[in-house]
Amino acid sequence: MGIDIDAIYLDDLARSSSSTGGMYVILYADDILLITPSICKWEKLLRICERELNLLDMVINVRKSCCVRIGSRNSSSCCSINTANGPVIPWTDELRYLGVFIMRSRIFKCSLIYAKKNHSIDQLMQFLVRPDGLVLNT
Repeated sequence: MGIDIDAIYLDDLARSSSSTGGMYVILYADDILLITPSICKWEKLLRICERELNLLDMVINVRKSCCVRIGSRNSSSCCSINTANGPVIPWTDELRYLGVFIMRSRIFKCSLIYAKKNHSIDQLMQFLVRPDGLVLNT
């Protein structure tokens, strides 16, 4: 029942990115993944999400949040990104979403080692599978 209620309330969050070219919000229960083509757009999407979550009396858990850069400039250093409340969301070499590790790289890469053990890969792949661009490290 909790997941259904979350889905109803967080639906506005997912819709908030639908008209914002190249910015995507992927939701599964209370796990949120933000995907954008640039850091500036990511910060913009973060602010949109924070506003929507604030309306629901919710905040981002910075201890469970991180940023990973994918693309030709993935190894360039980036400025710190703060939430509206002040805490910094750290840059990392990998992030875990639904048991799948997404790696910092020039192209999209993910590791399925942990997911294979827990069968959670199906949950993420229904959102992310694109035969033309998916690179898997196993």
